[in-house]
Amino acid sequence: MLKVREMGHKSIQSDPSIMMGKPVIAGTRITVELILEKLAAGETMEQLLEAHPRLTREAVQAALAFAADALRADVIYPTRLLYFSEYQVNHHLAMAVCCLANKVAKISTACCPRWSCSWA
Repeated sequence: MLKVREMGHKSIQSDPSIMMGKPVIAGTRITVELILEKLAAGETMEQLLEAHPRLTREAVQAALAFAADALRADVIYPTRLLYFSEYQVNHHLAMAVCCLANKVAKISTACCPRWSCSWA
């Protein structure tokens, strides 16, 4: 038998048989994720409560508290994102293919100054 797990807030539960185990408002299939998405999209608390009659103001507040607690966990967030343009990705892919082709053909040549395709 699968066990329903309270998520630190009695209004929030996780059950593998409901919504693939995502945290939900207890007794519903309303996920914490859905509540956050709707609020982030600009929906008001009143609109959210009207759209989901089984939802209460306290449950929405519990979902927000749960999300805040989850973000408080020991997670390392990157301070900068690495960004590669489509050109860079395509260029490096083409160079890798060139080098591989040279290796298969046993040709000693350089495809690009940054790549060393010197297999004998």
